[in-house]
Formats: sequence, C-alpha cells, structure tokens
Amino acid sequence: MNEERGGISVISNMESKRSKRNVFEITYDILTTAREGAGRTRILRQANLSYMLLDKYLEKLLRLGLVAEDDRGSGRYKLAEKGSLFLEYFEDFKVAEKSYSRSRASLERLVTPEA
Repeated sequence: MNEERGGISVISNMESKRSKRNVFEITYDILTTAREGAGRTRILRQANLSYMLLDKYLEKLLRLGLVAEDDRGSGRYKLAEKGSLFLEYFEDFKVAEKSYSRSRASLERLVTPEA
C-alpha cells in the first residue's frame, strides 16, 4: 500500500518485506552448505528445501559450474570456484542492501509528520 506523504510516495514496511526467499537467497543457502562438502540430505535440511526443489537447484548449479560433485563418487557436493565468487558477490550485495534499507528508513523518518 502506497501512501502520499508531503508529495512523496512511501511504501509501507509490510509491503517491502517478503516471506519467501528468492532464487539468489536459495542459491546462497545451498552454496554455503556445500562450502565444506555436503550430501543431498544435509543440503536439503540446511537450505530448507523440498527434495524436488533441491533436485532442480542442484541440476542448475552443477550445469552453471557453481557446485561440483565430489570426485570420489560419494554423492557429495562441493563448492566450485564460480560458487565462491557467487557467495562473495551475494554477501557484498546484502551489505549494500542493508545500507540502502537504513538510508531509506532515515529518509522516511524525515518526511513523515510526527503524530
């Protein structure tokens, strides 16, 4: 719900928060679990995914070269170099996003009339 405050459109906090994770957040959860090497069950539990969704993501992450299967054929997955880059960029993004959110909240306080 957008409100007009002093000529400025402000999006309510309830609207800006979402309860579902996006593809980047799910990928991040999978990759952080695979960082030290992990089997499907561990990834499934740590990333809080259904089996079907885990299969879909692992297939995609393998194809993109973000994770690799363990060389020993143990059914374990490990983080690939490209996956490490993803984690680094995503963590940088989250820091910037948090800074943006703080700045936005400060701006909203400046344009919101006191009750």
